[in-house]
Amino acid sequence: MVIGKSHKHRIPLRAYVLIVLFASLSVPLMANGPGRGELSKRPGNGIEYLRVRYNLSQLMGEAVVNGVFEWRAEPGYQTELPSTAMVWLTVTNRMGAGYIRIAPTIPDSGDGFGMNSPGSPAWNRLIAQEFQGTRGSRWVDADTAVAFWREGFRVTDIDLVW
Repeated sequence: MVIGKSHKHRIPLRAYVLIVLFASLSVPLMANGPGRGELSKRPGNGIEYLRVRYNLSQLMGEAVVNGVFEWRAEPGYQTELPSTAMVWLTVTNRMGAGYIRIAPTIPDSGDGFGMNSPGSPAWNRLIAQEFQGTRGSRWVDADTAVAFWREGFRVTDIDLVW
């Protein structure tokens, strides 16, 4: 059996079923990613409260990173953060641990969440093995980052730095 009226462009039913099956399976696979969530902590050092919402996903084979944060200063501390402030997410799985950064707009203390647009960092600049302030170092190579991402991981901690 064939589908289509033209003899020139006939697609055998078996091929059509395979195409539809592949398409239905590949779309969810392309959309998979580590997921979304929210973490809070009381970091101290003038910050009474920090809450981070993150959304880590994948689109067309590339990592997509998005996240925002809100915070509240301890009484007597400044209510504005420097423009360089950002958050490192600690991520862990069976392969080990690393850090993924999110750098949204920075809200003032107690003003709710900032804003962010999703970004797609290069695989070899996605997961740092170390960080000092806003600078990541010892970035994992692209193949390791892809394997880590596909393995799935948990976000286990958050650090606000500037």
